[in-house]
Amino acid sequence: MGFDVLALAGDGKPIYKDTEIEFRTRYFVEQRMGYNTEVESEFFSPYSNILTVKADKDYMVNTQPAPGDPNPDISPQPVNPVPSISSLSGGATKAQVTKFITGLKTDSDPKGSTFGILSAKQKKAAKNSISITWNKVKGAKSYSIYANKCGKTNPYNYLTSVSGTSYTQKNLKKGTYYKYLVAAFNGSGKLIATAKTLHITTSGGKNGNFKKVTTAAKKDKVTLKKKGKSFKLKAKAIPESKKRKVNVHRGMKYESSNTKIATVNAGGKITAKKKGKCIVYAYAQSGAYKKIKVTVKK
Repeated sequence: MGFDVLALAGDGKPIYKDTEIEFRTRYFVEQRMGYNTEVESEFFSPYSNILTVKADKDYMVNTQPAPGDPNPDISPQPVNPVPSISSLSGGATKAQVTKFITGLKTDSDPKGSTFGILSAKQKKAAKNSISITWNKVKGAKSYSIYANKCGKTNPYNYLTSVSGTSYTQKNLKKGTYYKYLVAAFNGSGKLIATAKTLHITTSGGKNGNFKKVTTAAKKDKVTLKKKGKSFKLKAKAIPESKKRKVNVHRGMKYESSNTKIATVNAGGKITAKKKGKCIVYAYAQSGAYKKIKVTVKK
């Protein structure tokens, strides 16, 4: 049995590579007493289980054959190439973001990603599954998840898009590290923000994950008297278990919510820029983090 992608795309809309398409089928039977007689009974079978497949390339359906063409070609046609982007900046389309992320040849945080908006992190890691969660983003209607085993030779795969703020990937290999990226999109399919890379291992092996982050900031607050003053966070990532070593794919990272108020360098040194308040995040590769409220008095 076969059918045309035309029935899936509708109105000539493109179907991009790695887009997930779900199928369900059922059959229909009519009972008649003789040829061309009235239908006496009808039967519809139950729907089958859902079959999910991914498009192997970009498609565009040609719905306008040449006038008078006795054999109009309405088969799927390749679409124009998706415009490339150099970073995950706001306003990029889902197709552009997917092309950018699946084309990455590094385990490092992609250019343009940010921590504070989504704050993606590990929720739970079992032998054969990993659950992640993130903040609800204002204006976001969907979140796309990309993943693969850790390693530069393992490019990201697009997994799915969800409307909620959590996702569980199943059927994973035990004791294995996986990497994840989460991107938030608005109702028009335009990018709002992309989270930093998560590196999480399934259980059942010798390795573990980080469960929390500690800093030298008392009560998670830092007050700087004036511009130019600084404070060293001295952040540490704490493992879930002393019996499980954590393979460090990415060291401790820091981010300021407003660099006009205060900046933070790669070593965790916060420097006051002008009067005001902001948040500084210290986060580990599992997404575990500490949020520090920074106040610059003058």
